[in-house]
Amino acid sequence: MPKDTPVRSNRIERALGVMAATVLGVAIVDIVVILILALTKVSLSSGPGQFARWLPLPALAIGLVLLIAFIFVSGLRRRRESQQDARR
Repeated sequence: MPKDTPVRSNRIERALGVMAATVLGVAIVDIVVILILALTKVSLSSGPGQFARWLPLPALAIGLVLLIAFIFVSGLRRRRESQQDARR
């Protein structure tokens, strides 16, 4: 039978990871849609095409910031856990 160990969870880390994955996923899907529409010669100059054409720019920037924040928070947690384990 396995030992009963406390589950260490970090809500901020999970939230940042999910947000980064979602924003970057939407940006990548939108880039693929733009490429498909460009191959089929559909105009992106009016209506929803303009939104689809400009969505990846801020989404990739926001996703990158979220990813950097996720890596930073994850590093802090791992360092804190390492210091606690060294004290034992």
